Amino acid sequence: MKHKDKIAQMTLKEKIRLCSGEDYWRTKPLKRLGVPSFTMSDGPHGLRKQQKGHDNLGVMRSEQATCFPPACLAACSFDPELVSEMARAIGREASFKDVHMVLGPGINIKRDPLCGRNFEYFSEDPYLSGEMGKAWIRGIQKTGVGACLKHFACNNQEDLRMSSDSMVDDRALHEIYLAPFKNALGANPAGVMCSYNRLNGVYMSDNKAMINGWLRQKCGYKGLVVTDWGAMNDRVAAFRAGVDLEMPGSGGFFDGEVKKAVHKGQINESEIDACADRVADTALKLNSGKQNLMYDIGEHHMLAKTIAERSAVLLKNENNILPLKPELKIAVVGSLARHLRFQGAGSSHINTHKLSSLLSGMEANHAQHTYYKGYTLNNSTSESLLSQAEEGCRNADAVVVAAGLTEGFEAEGFDRRNMLMPGVQNKLIERIAAVNPNIIVVLFGGAPVEMHWIGHAKAVLHMYLPGQAGGLAAANLLFGKANPGGKLAETYPVRYSDSAAADYYDRTYRQAQYRESVFVGYRYYDKVEKQVLFPFGFGLSYTTFEVSSLRIRAGEAGGTVTVTVSVQNTGETAGAEVVQVYVSKPLPGPVRELAGFKKVYLQPGEQKEAVIFLNSDAFTAWDPARREIAPLGGAYKIYAGTSSRDLPLSDTLVVRGAPYKKGAVDMDVYIRGELTQDAFALLLGIAIKPEACEKKGCFTPLNTLAEMKNSWISALLVRAAKYGLRRINRMSGDHPLFNMMMDILVNMPVSRFPLMSSNLMPKWAVPLIVNIANGRFFLVGERKSGALQKFET
Repeated sequence: MKHKDKIAQMTLKEKIRLCSGEDYWRTKPLKRLGVPSFTMSDGPHGLRKQQKGHDNLGVMRSEQATCFPPACLAACSFDPELVSEMARAIGREASFKDVHMVLGPGINIKRDPLCGRNFEYFSEDPYLSGEMGKAWIRGIQKTGVGACLKHFACNNQEDLRMSSDSMVDDRALHEIYLAPFKNALGANPAGVMCSYNRLNGVYMSDNKAMINGWLRQKCGYKGLVVTDWGAMNDRVAAFRAGVDLEMPGSGGFFDGEVKKAVHKGQINESEIDACADRVADTALKLNSGKQNLMYDIGEHHMLAKTIAERSAVLLKNENNILPLKPELKIAVVGSLARHLRFQGAGSSHINTHKLSSLLSGMEANHAQHTYYKGYTLNNSTSESLLSQAEEGCRNADAVVVAAGLTEGFEAEGFDRRNMLMPGVQNKLIERIAAVNPNIIVVLFGGAPVEMHWIGHAKAVLHMYLPGQAGGLAAANLLFGKANPGGKLAETYPVRYSDSAAADYYDRTYRQAQYRESVFVGYRYYDKVEKQVLFPFGFGLSYTTFEVSSLRIRAGEAGGTVTVTVSVQNTGETAGAEVVQVYVSKPLPGPVRELAGFKKVYLQPGEQKEAVIFLNSDAFTAWDPARREIAPLGGAYKIYAGTSSRDLPLSDTLVVRGAPYKKGAVDMDVYIRGELTQDAFALLLGIAIKPEACEKKGCFTPLNTLAEMKNSWISALLVRAAKYGLRRINRMSGDHPLFNMMMDILVNMPVSRFPLMSSNLMPKWAVPLIVNIANGRFFLVGERKSGALQKFET
């Protein structure tokens, strides 16, 4: 321990109290021993500090801050230094607002296109996710503000996220889902946030093997582990697991149970000492590192614009219709052109200082344009709106259609139901295509969509969710003031049914069965040789590039491998190319995997060498005998190019070491059509017993109001929640954020209500609600076992 003297002077009560929050955002101080409080705030693409006196989550009334492009777009920059610069700016704003720790970055893998929170995560690829997360952490912590890496681990869906069980085999767990965390931990984040979900049956807040075992012992992490807000399951088990801080503050909800467990010998006080020591150490470090930095609102707005410009992905540019010339007569169509979709909904929602729409960006570029609404933000239209747009576009030199997912489609707390765009937008594009072939679609949204209209568009510029300056950035790209240089950080399938987990994602009730194992994203599409709409790493430019001369130089055994590739700008415009290096490992599994990349900026005709370093992790794999990631000997194929499916350069590197030994399951056979529950059980190594959806008479505190929907107590609580949200946040029932918050509430286990209600709901209300829902109108006494979930028996 770092603060033995302070810990020795604390009473047991003080140590337990120190390990839970003072309120929603602050930790408890211990003034008599000089331990200060520290303040946390949501991120990760801007500061979301709650205003005093408003809703606990602060979603609607947080202080104004810069909204930078969320991770879904920032990752497409393939530029860690740019992401680091963004994080430094967030750190400056946090420092100015007296925030000590920002809750970010989120580096969960984009396992499936329908995850409602994919906009907040970087990539389907663990290496890219880890590199971006590491850069973000280093950037913000240069300002003295701590980062909190999240959500650890395997939180890859939003539906039933507080009770779902992520069932993952060992190889996928370590090679795909833990790999980005291991990489990002190299930046030494001040905090790591454990997720809500279970992992192979164990809640992450109880998971000693993952937290004290993998995170602390295997990876050497010495910092703070904090729960996601309301993720605490069993505080005694969490102390044993090494979870230091419970958030939000629950008013001593668990304190009595922990104290009794110590006195009964169910937990060693030394385990509490270790947690209290890390809380105290974090508080002292974050306060001593505070810099009280200033920042310029205008500069941060322009940085947000630059990041959006350098990250946007040009997906199609038929006959070089882009860039446009300002003197052209341009029709701009779609409500998203006026009302920019620039961020996702949920805990990362930023209240911005300013906002640039696509229309204001067109005006800033002095474009001759006329605007037609086409559809409404609630995705309705009329013959009048369609006809106006159709006639207005008929004689235009070019048509810019702002399309994509409006706010109600994706948010924290629930998953998307399909990968479709709003039907009214598809219909609008078809109507316009009948009168004008020069359609340019500017696409907005945090995740892949099916593009049934792709044949009608000559160009597609994908802005994802571009942050507050996204409208200006999009217009600058359309008119060539900036050159697109982004690359897709995820694969775009032709249709959702093509994706690896389409047959079972979010369809097995509380069991999230990761049957696809390591075959996530391009690893799956390349393995089964499935056609995709756009591959991982793909992106066009207004210029052209050529890569050549692959050279590989191996270092000492187990050391870095240096890959050098020549890249030349063969066009007439300055631009950037991302050289990507993939490795094919000598064992059954993915065809190839990203192992390194380098973004190179070039003037017309200029040629440079991209030097890419592959670390030792590129030449490892899961060893089932040793039960760890271990070096793998054999012949590796090294590929270089500009996307996962454009790799013209290759060579072979022989690595010394133990070769692959066949395990219990042949991964090649597994992927060739045996994605059944039985095959998955063999891979997982356990029998799978489906969790039945509960019904009246069987409800437990793990059940949600949505599951208890036929009970009058559930209906009453839902009505009360709707009334409270409308009164506190002053928003209508059809507001997307209102619907998002209601989705979170009705899908939250009732056991979490006292923890998330700022003590408005007493602990005894939980069994009362459950018993009434079960048709028993009396209160069953609490089992004195420590965990809320123990009411279920």
